[in-house]
Amino acid sequence: MISSANKGFRARVDAQEFLSTFIEAFTDCVPDKPLDQIRSWKSLTAFITGKQSKNGGYWEPIEKCVLPRAAKRLGLKYQHEYLHLDLVLFPKGDPWGNLVVVEHENQIEGFGEEIEKLMSVLAPLKVGITYGNAEGGSTLQATLQRYFRGRHPSIHEAPETEYLFLLGLKGNAGIWGWKYLLFNARRGPDAAEFKEAGKELHLEGWH
Repeated sequence: MISSANKGFRARVDAQEFLSTFIEAFTDCVPDKPLDQIRSWKSLTAFITGKQSKNGGYWEPIEKCVLPRAAKRLGLKYQHEYLHLDLVLFPKGDPWGNLVVVEHENQIEGFGEEIEKLMSVLAPLKVGITYGNAEGGSTLQATLQRYFRGRHPSIHEAPETEYLFLLGLKGNAGIWGWKYLLFNARRGPDAAEFKEAGKELHLEGWH
């Protein structure tokens, strides 16, 4: 029998479920009006993570921030800057037992630091989010391969640990889309490839 304290407890969120939930939440949260879309782009960190700050901007209400909305759909709590990570998702209850850890960075340059942070903590699913173009995706993939080849062997994490990297793409005619790279610690990123995630969004203000 499950006690009331453990109702809704989740032992794991797999990468595919998180990916589909993230895309759904992003689609729901993007404003309809072009001027509001421009404003959300200028406050990208707050819009995606819900972390309100002077540098990252402000985006309210919290229900219209992508990762907090995704957490709610997954039935999870979240906390910003737990263990100095951008966002950590927990089972309901005390903030302990990382299920998903997320690092978000507006600029793809220097994303290696975020990869190091993700490798340095324990969680069944680790997610990195950044933005760029197709060439940036190739650079990010090469960085992942280099870091995992040179540094990951020292970590000794569970082989089934999943890594999910999301790359936001800006294209022609204001098309905004996502690509993702998914692998587990056993296989590593060498055999993984970026794939299209979800549908493309035609946003007037996001190009």
